[in-house]
Amino acid sequence: MPGNEVELPELFAPELDEREDDVRAGQAILDELVPTLAALPPSPFPAGVPLGRAALAALRRVEQVDAPGLRAPADDADTTLRADLALLPARLWRADCVEDTRRYALALLAARRQAATARAGQSAAALPVALLAAATEVRGRMMALLSYHLGDDAAVGPTLRSIAAGAGHLDLADDLARLAGLHAAHDAALRDDRRHYRADDASRARQLATQITRALTGGPAGDDAPARVPKVFALLEAAHEELTRGLRFVQPGMAWPTLRGAARRR
Repeated sequence: MPGNEVELPELFAPELDEREDDVRAGQAILDELVPTLAALPPSPFPAGVPLGRAALAALRRVEQVDAPGLRAPADDADTTLRADLALLPARLWRADCVEDTRRYALALLAARRQAATARAGQSAAALPVALLAAATEVRGRMMALLSYHLGDDAAVGPTLRSIAAGAGHLDLADDLARLAGLHAAHDAALRDDRRHYRADDASRARQLATQITRALTGGPAGDDAPARVPKVFALLEAAHEELTRGLRFVQPGMAWPTLRGAARRR
């Protein structure tokens, strides 16, 4: 793993579909949110969630709400999902979640950019030697196990290749989180491997990922640029969940993935 190079890992790196106008709009919203964010308790980084793709997925969800033709025409000829959502009683659904989802998604884009700028001005934080050694050992063992048994799997193989391409300490944290998910999901296919299988590797990998992220972002305390990112994500996820709940009421036949599920889709 590189030691002192300045890194822009996936956690903060810009997305290809990210628009500068959205980042600028998000910065204004983020400035308004500073007092709110400062009052919130610390939030952990959501392990394994590409935050840029989460913000863009949330913006697309809001666009779907106002897109014409997603519902059957009525007498008023309004064929947007917003028209259906407006019929839901307030006791079942919070209508301001649509605008909240848009605002928090834009703010997340700006918060990530702000965090990247802050990190670019300093060298990558050093990890304790014992933590780096333990994380590297667990990552290597889990990669060997999963690659041997599932490397040719159409669903798992691309993820393993993406993990193998990671570099840098924050990539290591993300790698461990994703490996933990794969390990847990395919435990039945892995548990008979006597060489690389460890029953507690999934939970251990998650613990190490959290420790690495905290070490590199200054820990859960404080309200610097990196620490604001998971707080904005938490606000966005709550608003998006409420919006998705409403959409499932009015369009139960459509697939409405969670924010994390939508973000992980390629």
